[in-house]
Amino acid sequence: MINNVDTFIALVFEKFKEDSPVKLVCSKPRTSSKFQQAQLESFLESNTKIKISKKTKTQDFTSILNLEELPKELSSLLKDEFFFASLYWQGETWNLLQNKKGTVTVKHQHNKMNDASETTTTHNRQKMYLIEEDAPFLKLLHVSGNDGKVLAPMQKKYRQINRFVELVMHGLDEEKGSLAIADMGSGKGYLTFALYHHLETMGFDVKMTGYELRPELVTLCNGIVDRLSLKGLQFKAENIKDAATGKLDMLLALHACDIATDLAIKKALDAKAKYIILSPCCHKQIRKEMTKKDTITRFGIYEERIAEIVTDSIRTLILEYHGYATNIIEFIGSEHTGKNSMITAKFIGKYKKNALDEVSKLKEQYGIQTHYLEQLCFQQMITN
Repeated sequence: MINNVDTFIALVFEKFKEDSPVKLVCSKPRTSSKFQQAQLESFLESNTKIKISKKTKTQDFTSILNLEELPKELSSLLKDEFFFASLYWQGETWNLLQNKKGTVTVKHQHNKMNDASETTTTHNRQKMYLIEEDAPFLKLLHVSGNDGKVLAPMQKKYRQINRFVELVMHGLDEEKGSLAIADMGSGKGYLTFALYHHLETMGFDVKMTGYELRPELVTLCNGIVDRLSLKGLQFKAENIKDAATGKLDMLLALHACDIATDLAIKKALDAKAKYIILSPCCHKQIRKEMTKKDTITRFGIYEERIAEIVTDSIRTLILEYHGYATNIIEFIGSEHTGKNSMITAKFIGKYKKNALDEVSKLKEQYGIQTHYLEQLCFQQMITN
């Protein structure tokens, strides 16, 4: 049984000594770390060489380690840099979870691995993901077949699911054992089920509700919940405005169309959510409001893009005014969809006092009367 970091490090070292593919993914950086993620991968040509990649918000750093250097590097990564780590080896996964109090939990699971693995010219290695291919919910959602393999038409969806979970886990602080989460516009529940599944695997006590207007999808998702006995997950046929969420730790709103994203943000603010994750879609409200043209917005396609940028920039400014640290990142590649940006926000209690002045400047620049989120949050101020 693994109950401390040194024992986990010894396990990782032993697996890297084997003549088979192995990968370690380190995530959830500590406050002192400048890196967002680190990955270590074996070379099949030589089990004495290890590729290590470390990522900041803007840069990737890659180097090669000798096997004898690995224990020292692992000690630094897992004791000084990161709280989480996932070890993948021959269809097995070990998930390491640490918290700020020094509690260590390790979850071990057996997975079926993808025979149609991705290869490179220098590495004949298997692509490994946070969500295993044969996860029961993937089969019931027809992402995977009865053999536990991802179906060919669903490969992009499977990668999107894993990318989403990876992004959420990167920004998550493990401060307590429970998480209350609302997913606004949960649709068929691909991402809802995936995040719930992974958080449960990592040892969190999750209470999660998906809100979706289409009753047939709510029935479908609740049927899967019942079949898999997922006690902490439920779906409700309610719109964002009427959802009675109570206090939340996290709110998700992925591909919520136009002002639905603003309604979700307001709901998150009212619920005092620490984490807000948005993938906006259809920025119609601001485009209709833009009355000033310039050399860029005179072209329709650029006007649409500027409307998206302005809309989401104002959203981040309003979140910063309310004490959140924000970021806008690429969710999935533009080859999959043009709607590929993601807004992440984490409450840090640092209020940007001049944020509304910056909002006013953007509105003035493009002749915008009001942003819908501004209207929701500051109706009295606007009226006065």
